[in-house]
Amino acid sequence: MSAFAEYQEIGQLDTNSSLIADLATTNDTLAVTLVYFAPVERPAAFDPFYNIPAVEDTTQIYPNFLALIEGGLPQVVPRWSYGYTNLWLDNVTYVDILNICQEQGTKLAGVNGGTLVIIPQPISKTMVDASQNTGGNPLGLRSRAQLWMNLSFGWNLASDDETVFALIVDLIARIEAVTKARNLYDPYIFLNDAWKEQDVMRHYGDDNFAKLKSVSAKYDPQGTFQYQVPGGFKLI
Repeated sequence: MSAFAEYQEIGQLDTNSSLIADLATTNDTLAVTLVYFAPVERPAAFDPFYNIPAVEDTTQIYPNFLALIEGGLPQVVPRWSYGYTNLWLDNVTYVDILNICQEQGTKLAGVNGGTLVIIPQPISKTMVDASQNTGGNPLGLRSRAQLWMNLSFGWNLASDDETVFALIVDLIARIEAVTKARNLYDPYIFLNDAWKEQDVMRHYGDDNFAKLKSVSAKYDPQGTFQYQVPGGFKLI
């Protein structure tokens, strides 16, 4: 996690660089995909990661980004659910959060196929600013470096659903207790990674939420998408 922090501080200033990471706390496995959009063999942007010993190196050239992401990690258990939290850049807190996640992973010992994978997504200030300059800020993002944390839980049996759901809620609360105490908590919730009971839309900010409500009232006055369409996050 210190490498992620260092990458955000220095490496991510190189806008050709990006990364995708999966940290499996329940079997101490780390898969990091370092992506560089230029023909450079060893980009300096990724210097924080080069000293981490690797079991396997699959460096290659892909014809496009889609070809890269289609080769994702296999999902070895059938049931998955996510939780999400967001925090601002801080090396010490990144490490502390990983330790909390590793401890939480031990509570899956009695869950058949219990798996906890952390997917940290470093977002730079440059990325946020470029987005705002191009299309405004409908998500209510803050203009500073931040880490979007996907907390992915996997398991085998429906009989363990409630146990896992409780662990998801507890892990989010434990992490946010730390980030709030250190003034590093960011209220934004990334819809794609959110726990089913997280209030995604209201975390876009009052003004953005009100605009979403007004658009819904104008184009869907009967509330079809709010009341008749199952699943997803609603404005109600």
